[in-house]
Amino acid sequence: MNSVIIALNMLKRMVGTMKGFLTIVLIPVIVMTAIIFIFDRDYTENYKIAYLNLDEGLLGEELIHDLSSFDEYELLAAQDVEEVKKWVVDGKANFALVIHKDLSQNLFNGKSVNVTLYQLNQNAESFTLKQRLDLQINQFAQSIEQIKQMDSTKVSIQSTMEALMEQVNKNQVKAVYTPFNENYKPGLNSIIGFMIMFLMGLIVSSVTLILEDRANQTMMRIYTAPIRRYEIVLGHFLGSFLLGSLQIILLLVFTKYIVGFDYGVSFGKLLLILLFFMLASMGIATAIASTVNNIKILSNITPLIVVPTCMIGGCFWPIEIMPDFMQKLANIVPQKWAIEAVEKMAMGQGLSDVSMHFLVLFLFAVILIGFGSAVFKPVET
Repeated sequence: MNSVIIALNMLKRMVGTMKGFLTIVLIPVIVMTAIIFIFDRDYTENYKIAYLNLDEGLLGEELIHDLSSFDEYELLAAQDVEEVKKWVVDGKANFALVIHKDLSQNLFNGKSVNVTLYQLNQNAESFTLKQRLDLQINQFAQSIEQIKQMDSTKVSIQSTMEALMEQVNKNQVKAVYTPFNENYKPGLNSIIGFMIMFLMGLIVSSVTLILEDRANQTMMRIYTAPIRRYEIVLGHFLGSFLLGSLQIILLLVFTKYIVGFDYGVSFGKLLLILLFFMLASMGIATAIASTVNNIKILSNITPLIVVPTCMIGGCFWPIEIMPDFMQKLANIVPQKWAIEAVEKMAMGQGLSDVSMHFLVLFLFAVILIGFGSAVFKPVET
């Protein structure tokens, strides 16, 4: 009962003022509506790709043919390497592709291939293009390997591969792409990313109540009252949990049922993922409360925690376009695991497929809350 009283008092202090209402309810709702309007747009942007095919075999031409099958790509043939570079620099092409003369020969010999992609800036579309090129080259290599297992004669391998490519181009052998979920939206990771940024900022800012109580000696009086220590800790934990749950439910109800945005994930599953992320955020907040004893310091340190971790965790852009070391660094922030869990479920996977993500978020919460509870002091030092 004492824990419930502490929790409700904490909730009242955070939401019961005009500033609290604006911070927790109104501003997040307005910003999320604007973000959904920006990212939830059904359009297909066309990209111009300048290419130079120097390959002396069939596979270079087949690689270009495969790219031309995508509606969003417009392929422009160039005469030399300098021309494809110039088109990218001058903005006449978004990307430039150079297929070197030994591509087919290296593939038939089982060697690595040499394809060069030119771009001004690395972004999500350049990553997609690179993935498509890698996928097609790997399919060539797998087909050649399977043909080798049937016949090791080099001439026979090339003629069989040429016959296979001819059948593919005649659409007698056709690859069909089956998406996990046709309702998956490319901007979903950004929308979820901004939502969990608001949530994390709210939970971390709730630390100000604890610091105020400690500075005003209120925390010390609570600890000297005939209340068990675990009831005090549980009360603050429950208060932060109720506060975060309130914001999650408000944002989901408003964006899903009033704005009409389809996350591609059921309300219950999305709520469960965000609640686990909230637990991880509460762990971070608890660790901060145990080590910071000044509200001014907290106001300075909060953006330094929330914004960089959101950037690394993929809230603002796909993790895949970041350098390799930053992609590895993303594994130590909870945002990455929450966004990835939502994306996987939006693609049709179930709760069992993202059990590792739930476990990692839970471990974030347990370790950080345990650390914060162990070193927390009710008196300002």
